[in-house]
Amino acid sequence: MAKSLRSKWVRKCKRVKRVRYGKKELASLVAMVEKASKTGVVVKDAAQVVREKPQKIKPAEPAGEDNMEMTSSSGASEPAATLKTLIKNTGTAPRWLHPRRLKKTKAMQKINKFIKAGKKNNKKYLG
Repeated sequence: MAKSLRSKWVRKCKRVKRVRYGKKELASLVAMVEKASKTGVVVKDAAQVVREKPQKIKPAEPAGEDNMEMTSSSGASEPAATLKTLIKNTGTAPRWLHPRRLKKTKAMQKINKFIKAGKKNNKKYLG
């Protein structure tokens, strides 16, 4: 679809840039591989990395009492937020949550609270 003169010019410029920056990138990659071989780092192909199984990282075990004191001073872990409302048990929400959505969520929680309270009080429904 791109048949205009401007699009042809843009594509031509991109081809030129690809060639020019390709030479620079190749030179930097070759230099990186040479530097790695001098330091004794094993360089692998992408195919080798993909075939290998990822190693699981084991959590570090506490070495002594110092680590235990630090973990206890930091307090309990973060209270989990419900996925539907994104509000934590403490009643706070993440900073990135839009205020309008937060306001709507809190209003819906209030309505649901009254509905549940009404159902508990009125066990007999006369309709």
